[in-house]
Amino acid sequence: MEHLKESSKEEIISSEKGELLGLEKQGNFVFHGTAADIDILEPRQAVDTIKGPDRDPAIFASSSAEFAIFHAIINGKNVHDAISESGADQNKKDGSYKLKFGLPKGILDQLPDSACGWVYVFNKKDFKEIPDRYVEFESNIAVTPIKKIQVFKRDLPSDIEEIKG
Repeated sequence: MEHLKESSKEEIISSEKGELLGLEKQGNFVFHGTAADIDILEPRQAVDTIKGPDRDPAIFASSSAEFAIFHAIINGKNVHDAISESGADQNKKDGSYKLKFGLPKGILDQLPDSACGWVYVFNKKDFKEIPDRYVEFESNIAVTPIKKIQVFKRDLPSDIEEIKG
């Protein structure tokens, strides 16, 4: 797979992304990314483009800020009719994981620099871990975020791969 966004050892990190990464390091929070600017998140039915409905209605969140940033920017508001991929592979020996992000060729080039979304920060204790999804959590009841942080195209992960689609 070809990387769509060049990785740089001296990547400039915005103050917003820096704050989210700092909160992630604390280990007490989970993150939800969306285009919606709202005050309380309600459970919704997630739909996988291949499998259909995904689990029971819930608020889905991640222990990874990068995962939430990807979903805050790559959504129907900013990217019309594009299939995206995201997930994590776990190292069974040490429990670490590697995040994976994918978009069809040309999508990032079409995305304006002004493309934005919101990352909501929640107490991790208000969510339960989803088995076999390594960085994903869910809440089946409405949850009020501790804070919300606006992110932009510049904050996307640097290792988005090209997928067929």
